[in-house]
Amino acid sequence: MPDLTGSTELVVDIELLSPDRLVRYLARPLEARTTTALAEALIQMATEPYPEQTVPTVQDDTAGLAVLVKGSTKADVHLEFLVLHDLEADLPDHDGISFETPRQSLVDMAHQLEEWQR
Repeated sequence: MPDLTGSTELVVDIELLSPDRLVRYLARPLEARTTTALAEALIQMATEPYPEQTVPTVQDDTAGLAVLVKGSTKADVHLEFLVLHDLEADLPDHDGISFETPRQSLVDMAHQLEEWQR
């Protein structure tokens, strides 16, 4: 979690990690509402039977970040995270990662985001 003491701007590092690669997008500005929206969306993803139909994409244009639901089963949710390579580019190009995660993990992640906001 970033250290926000003494800062009025929320800045985060976005890291995409898979078994074969690691990509970091450092010091991305993040809108304060994004953490709240993401925590709420994660709870919805964990509890709704078909979150791919009901949970809207959480998008932060300032950070060039989008989180969306690609599909789900009774136990898991298939998420996709998209990050713009360069926030200043004329032609946007994105990087991304998608994976399945247990619904319980989404609840845990939402609670971690809520604690971070305090």
